[in-house]
Amino acid sequence: MKINNVAFRLIKIKITKYLCKDYADFTPIDNSHIYHFIMIAKKQKQIFVLLFLCNMLQFMNLTALAVAKTDIQSTLNISDALMGIILSAATWGLAPFNIIGGIAADKFGPKKVLLIACVCWSLATGAICLASTFIGLLIVQICFGISQGPLGVGTNKTIDLWFAPRKKSTIMGFICAGTPLGAALIFPVVSYFSNNSKWEYAFLFIMILGLVWAVIWSIIVPKKSPKPDDIKYLFDYQAASNKIYQKTKNPPTIYKYVDIKIKQNVRLKYYLTQKTIIFSSIAFFSYNYILFFFLTWYPSYMQSPVEKGGLGISPHIAMMVQFIPWILGFIALALGGKIADHFTIRLQDKSDRLKAKKNIIGFGLIISGVSVIIASKADSNNIQLAIIMISIVVASLYLTGGLFWGIINDVVNSNSSGVVGGIMHATGNTAGIFAPIITGFIVQATSNYGNAFLIAGCIGILGGGSALIFIRQLNTVKIEKYIKN
Repeated sequence: MKINNVAFRLIKIKITKYLCKDYADFTPIDNSHIYHFIMIAKKQKQIFVLLFLCNMLQFMNLTALAVAKTDIQSTLNISDALMGIILSAATWGLAPFNIIGGIAADKFGPKKVLLIACVCWSLATGAICLASTFIGLLIVQICFGISQGPLGVGTNKTIDLWFAPRKKSTIMGFICAGTPLGAALIFPVVSYFSNNSKWEYAFLFIMILGLVWAVIWSIIVPKKSPKPDDIKYLFDYQAASNKIYQKTKNPPTIYKYVDIKIKQNVRLKYYLTQKTIIFSSIAFFSYNYILFFFLTWYPSYMQSPVEKGGLGISPHIAMMVQFIPWILGFIALALGGKIADHFTIRLQDKSDRLKAKKNIIGFGLIISGVSVIIASKADSNNIQLAIIMISIVVASLYLTGGLFWGIINDVVNSNSSGVVGGIMHATGNTAGIFAPIITGFIVQATSNYGNAFLIAGCIGILGGGSALIFIRQLNTVKIEKYIKN
């Protein structure tokens, strides 16, 4: 990599500002570090953008299926109860392959896992157009879930390898923010094709986007991730001051990041017996129950006639209204990790360094659950209440979205972060099986959405309460007996 003297000096200034912002009292002393870090920083930005787009794409399928629900039911002659099964079918394969994908990411690396998963996921999305019966669509959705399973853990593993501990929750929050943005952006696409009686084209459109992403990912992302010390020196101010930068007058205030990640390579059993991992998974289940409830049935709820318990909003108005909660969710998810990292670093509690993340998860789920219950009281005469409450639900819910992964990255050794994250993800995603099916049967049996709202709200409150009580720094008193030989 050849850089002329002027350009190199400009890059040094840029990197200095990037690393230490307004810390003018630090002067770079080793040019070889600058060359190396330029390349790492460049790849980090590219990987960040690609992971954001990946998360945006993976939610488009489920959202498109929910938006096109009426057309699909009409084409395939499917009842509400059977449609609930279809909407949940993706998670049948998703949950077990969260674990399998985590194991694969630990063994083969996240680049290969994400590449294979995205190609299979894209093809499964396009195959929806070929389904002509209930069984056919069910099989396609199960295949879609299997191929989507490794995406979450692959994303988390990539972040764990490429970004510094003090930034991981922030990065994860911004990347996960792609999911509600994808849900919002796909509404007009599906509505356009549905209005022209070509709802199948929406899934072909998503398939093409996914395949294009896979090609770019295979070209840009390196086969090997950087060494942990490179990432540490690049972002950690304390390490930078000792290794790369030379202290002069008036050194700046440095917030030392206290690393609580397990350093020993311990057996999986250790993590599975920790309350923090167990109740993070339970809280993630609550998060996903509310999420899948709204993701799969919210569009139908808004457009269903009043006599069937819906709000009776016309498709065109519903399309515009549905933007509001998902855009708020996009903003909240992007901010959640940033807020958590800010308070984790500056207000570290010596007895519980997960306090910031725990409080955001706990209170976010409780607020979301209470808002779901209030939203159930809305009717066609009070649509504004439903829209306001549902917006609060999605915003408070998504504020917590990236923090479950943040907890895993904070405490789990990098050698095991894939499988432990996969187990948490699988536990949480079982909610994607129950929420659509339970809601479908309730709607068909009662012609009303009220009880479905109530169940979702109570699950959110219970998950938030358990997170506040049980999530805390891992107990390492008896860790010696779990260390691998």
